[in-house]
Amino acid sequence: MGPFTDIKFHPVGQGLFTSIEICDENNRKIFSIIFDCGSTKSCSRSLRQCIDKYIDNNSSRKVNLLTLSHLHYDHVSGLTRLLSEIDAETVVLPYLTPLERLLVAVSQRPKPLWYYSFLASPATFLAGLGIRNIVFLTGTGDEVHRNYLAVPQNHRMNIMVIEKDMLTGLE
Repeated sequence: MGPFTDIKFHPVGQGLFTSIEICDENNRKIFSIIFDCGSTKSCSRSLRQCIDKYIDNNSSRKVNLLTLSHLHYDHVSGLTRLLSEIDAETVVLPYLTPLERLLVAVSQRPKPLWYYSFLASPATFLAGLGIRNIVFLTGTGDEVHRNYLAVPQNHRMNIMVIEKDMLTGLE
């Protein structure tokens, strides 16, 4: 058997938590990806069980890439639990202006305080959880606000902003 990819859509109810492992022919993990990590409050028990099972099965306690499709609670609600036990090398997430993040916050029912801290400053929040590499994806011509990317001086972090136009021609 040659190299293979193991994709798991974890049963978290409303939301998404997907793990992807690329393994070599000897079943050794070469690269791991988590795509979203959340569910609604009503499904939080299912999410916690899935995260705990993922942690228990991940002996390296490491994931190469954590990708967040968007910042709604049902796609990020498990971040603090996951990142308390797993070291994510790089996080990729969409860039939203402060106004767009405010609209995300007010468009949802009340959430835990940490979620509003995350929306207020994703880079600062993720730095506090030990993330050292963040990639923000922007639309064409989006104005990037410097305070969005601000990280406290005591955190060592690499931040990259990739504009949609930079990805054209890579197909």
